[in-house]
Amino acid sequence: MKKLIPILGAAALTLLTTSCLQQETTLSLNKDGSGTITETTTFGAQMLAMIGAAGGEAGDPLAQMIAQAKAKAEKSAPNMGDGVSLKDIKPLNEGGKKGMVVTYAFKDINKLKYAFGQSLGGGPEEDKEKEPLDISYKDGLLTINNKHEKPKEDAEAPKEAIDESGLMMAKQMMGDMRISLKLEFPGGIAETNAEHTEANKVTIMDVDFGKLIAQEDKFQEFMKGPPESPAAAKEMLRGVDGVVIETAEKLTVKLK
Repeated sequence: MKKLIPILGAAALTLLTTSCLQQETTLSLNKDGSGTITETTTFGAQMLAMIGAAGGEAGDPLAQMIAQAKAKAEKSAPNMGDGVSLKDIKPLNEGGKKGMVVTYAFKDINKLKYAFGQSLGGGPEEDKEKEPLDISYKDGLLTINNKHEKPKEDAEAPKEAIDESGLMMAKQMMGDMRISLKLEFPGGIAETNAEHTEANKVTIMDVDFGKLIAQEDKFQEFMKGPPESPAAAKEMLRGVDGVVIETAEKLTVKLK
């Protein structure tokens, strides 16, 4: 997975521009190399207000939104690699949460060209420009390259600290935002160098922006510019509850 921190920032921006609240992505891999990608997206208050305002004679606005998302997902699936197809898309409406669950199926993970947050916003042309996960799989061993590329010398200069009004706006817009990317192995894990595992799951990243913003010094440092590596990001965010970032430059998982 190249450029983990920029990918995180891009995903956060996409969530903001689409008025989404949270997105949890789970990549499930079978021993034969096939699997699924499930994106569970929860809408934010702004989107829910729009959904409520669009009710009445127009019909179920959530159902209409799902129909639009399905059309986009069907067009986006081919850009995710050979053998990738839309398996299912359904509404999420439980526990006060509303959103959608999109599931893609792939036949061979080695042909997968999936970019985190690919089902949100944009279109097929923008999908092609997104950085895909750098994954390889052979003989039951999954490898994800997580080496972070250092910025070029002519890269944009570090950003200034966010002022008080900007910080207040960030709290309002991002306080309930959460982004996560997890791996799941139905047959179980035999061995892995991943730092964050639970049963048959590995967490690549899980960022609760509300908890990050609550520690203003950490949030300011994070927003000034991308860390030089996942390990640097982890050190920067040390002590922030609700933030998990995998630091292994080459993450490996041996399937049972």
